[in-house]
Amino acid sequence: DPEMRKLTTHCTNLQEVQKALKSAWHIVQSRLRTRSFATTSKDQPLGLEMKPDLKACEVAGALGEGSFGLVLLLRDKVTKKEYALKCLTKAHLKKENQETMVQNERNVMTIMDSIFIVRLYRAYEDTNFLYLMLEVVMGGELFDVFSDNDFWGRIDLARFYVASVSIGLAHMHGKKVIWRDLKLENCLLDSQGYLKLTDMGIAKHVVGKTYTVCGTVDYFAPETLKQVGHNRGADWW
Repeated sequence: DPEMRKLTTHCTNLQEVQKALKSAWHIVQSRLRTRSFATTSKDQPLGLEMKPDLKACEVAGALGEGSFGLVLLLRDKVTKKEYALKCLTKAHLKKENQETMVQNERNVMTIMDSIFIVRLYRAYEDTNFLYLMLEVVMGGELFDVFSDNDFWGRIDLARFYVASVSIGLAHMHGKKVIWRDLKLENCLLDSQGYLKLTDMGIAKHVVGKTYTVCGTVDYFAPETLKQVGHNRGADWW
């Protein structure tokens, strides 16, 4: 998106970057439609009536950037609560054939209501972008935390995080959703060290079995490799 990209092209210091981020945020706000995506699910997350108002937030920083777009850190001007706004470029999604995956992720996250799964508050779109307003999780990926702190082999930590993942998976499976992409990189830690599951792009609502081979090869369950059909057991594997 040329309008967004040119804001940061000539930034040479932190002050200029911060100014550019504020300008980008004004562009985002001006582009957003007044309504969020319509939802077809009657099973809404707990507290949906208390969804944050995007227009009541201000940009507090940037959390990430890539070919997909930009992730902004937002802060409610009144409550000071923080959120992550994932801005996905429609052109990139179309080029990479990821439109269905993003729509699927949004649909799955809409029905999730567990403290062990990253929460989706709202979804918006404009001409160039899709926007996902998410719970912000700042503790990093579990893989990096274990590697940076040499936690490998710590039975107490393994027990704690396996229990956290198990509760999150049980919640998904109770909604008849299988995740199919469990790995340490998709387990985030919040500021207090609690685990939250993220990245629902290939999660699927399944009754019976599904036969699609997808996920990360190193973590494939035997039935996924054999292409004989899989269900919730693939997540537990």
